[in-house]
Amino acid sequence: MHPKGINLAIGRGMKMRHAKLGLARMQVALIIVVLVVAAGVGAYVLSNQSSSGNSIHLSIRESDPVNQVDIFDPQNVTVKQGTAVTFTVQNGDDEQRIFTIAAFNFNITIGAATTQSGTFTADKTGTFTMYSPQTLPSAASVGKPGSPCTGYLTVTP
Repeated sequence: MHPKGINLAIGRGMKMRHAKLGLARMQVALIIVVLVVAAGVGAYVLSNQSSSGNSIHLSIRESDPVNQVDIFDPQNVTVKQGTAVTFTVQNGDDEQRIFTIAAFNFNITIGAATTQSGTFTADKTGTFTMYSPQTLPSAASVGKPGSPCTGYLTVTP
């Protein structure tokens, strides 16, 4: 093989490497652009959602299963007055629970280990009690009553 042929082969190989490197850089740049756009769209959707209503995910869970101590998680929630509020309550307890906010005449019943949703309009300001009463003793709770759960909903102007 002629020395010029070797130089031509090396030159083509270098050009191929540069082309592949350029393509890889372009793919990385495209992925970054897609991620930035997706983050922007997500932020836009979330900001618009909060102005038209609130979706609150709350769980009832046993913080102490031996003594049947149940809690709300989160225990305190804040929303703006006039918004439609949807509570999605996951019952992590082994008993059926009732979730109520008496000030808004809001009640939902959640079966053991299930999730239930309900919606109301937060039409007055203040701090209101969210409550789930004590459950009766049962075989699932080894004869012990489940503790009541208390939390607070704050509605701001």
